[in-house]
Amino acid sequence: MTKKFSYANLIVTFNRKEKLVKAINFILDQDVAPKYIVVVDNNSSDGTNEYLQSEGLLANKKIKYFKLDENIGGSGGFEYALEQAKKLNVDWIAFGDDDAYYQPGFFHAIAQASQNNPDVKAFTGTVKLNDGRTDITHRIHIKDWGMLRYSHIPLSAYAEDFPIDMFTFVGSVVNKEILSKIGEINAKYFIWMDDLEFSVRVREQTNIINVVNAVVIHDTSSSAMDFKTDYKPDWRHYYGVRNKIDMCDKHGKSFRRKLYPIATWIKSVYVLPLPRFKGHRKYEVRQVTDAVRDAKHNHFGKNPKYLPGSN
Repeated sequence: MTKKFSYANLIVTFNRKEKLVKAINFILDQDVAPKYIVVVDNNSSDGTNEYLQSEGLLANKKIKYFKLDENIGGSGGFEYALEQAKKLNVDWIAFGDDDAYYQPGFFHAIAQASQNNPDVKAFTGTVKLNDGRTDITHRIHIKDWGMLRYSHIPLSAYAEDFPIDMFTFVGSVVNKEILSKIGEINAKYFIWMDDLEFSVRVREQTNIINVVNAVVIHDTSSSAMDFKTDYKPDWRHYYGVRNKIDMCDKHGKSFRRKLYPIATWIKSVYVLPLPRFKGHRKYEVRQVTDAVRDAKHNHFGKNPKYLPGSN
């Protein structure tokens, strides 16, 4: 490798101190080591700060730790982290999570891909679950730019590196030089879809390549791949629907994007008779109805009706 791959890794955390420490250590153990790790603590109440101290991590000069006075959501947390990272002398910004474990050689593979593709300013890795499955929901192809309709890239594509149009933050790496053209992460979303909306703007500036051999484990109890067979009511779904409507309105290239809110509502009602929604149909309708209404009236940020424990 002719040039040192200089990067800062961003992590936003809330009340998952054990996973956070594990995630940090996986980054520190990379053979292509980070220059900095920016950790934004969304006002955790589980002793995250003290736990990091007890593990000796806050004494590590590579780690920049910021504890916020309130929980501003993943969207606000990543925006805060990105603003801090922009001040650092690095070439690349890597987005992670407190339950994302970069496997050995992840950043070596990304660095090699960047050297082989000097005109490409964004890369992602392959996301796997604890059970070994590849989670295809993180890497996305836009099949209709008019209405911003998209699909997950199938497992069959993972035989070799492949181009993508959108990504989640888990295992994504963006060159710092294009950030001024992309703008900020959309903090008003609170949670969900902020990464996809951001990635659309990245795609408008550069091609994006998924590097198959760069693997990150996502230590999550649920995956979007299992939604159709393992539905559980989730307060976060409100934010996903609301924010996706806003994203499609901003980035869709056709007037047809204006039909997306009503299409979303009709689709949600159409699928309600399916057995997986039994016992939760009223909650699902209320979520989608509130999301469509709030997107229409530009009501964003945190909604007190949809917070942890509100299912």
